[in-house]
Amino acid sequence: VAAALGAFLALAPLPALCALLIFLLVYKGCGYVSAGSISAALVLPAAIYLEPLIRNTAPGPQGRWVAALIVAALVIVRHK
Repeated sequence: VAAALGAFLALAPLPALCALLIFLLVYKGCGYVSAGSISAALVLPAAIYLEPLIRNTAPGPQGRWVAALIVAALVIVRHK
């Protein structure tokens, strides 16, 4: 999960920071790293998809969003 965060910090910095914030909030709230990881994995694809709408810019490459969906699926499956 940490390696994926590093990759997405390079590919999509603002959405990755949003996911990191969610991770920290969930981890602090319940004390489980896996709950924070799953929450961040769910937020990251949504944040990447919504970023152009928030910034009022043209949509970027869809590959980042698809990659985030794949990573989210892997994180969720591996944390069950």
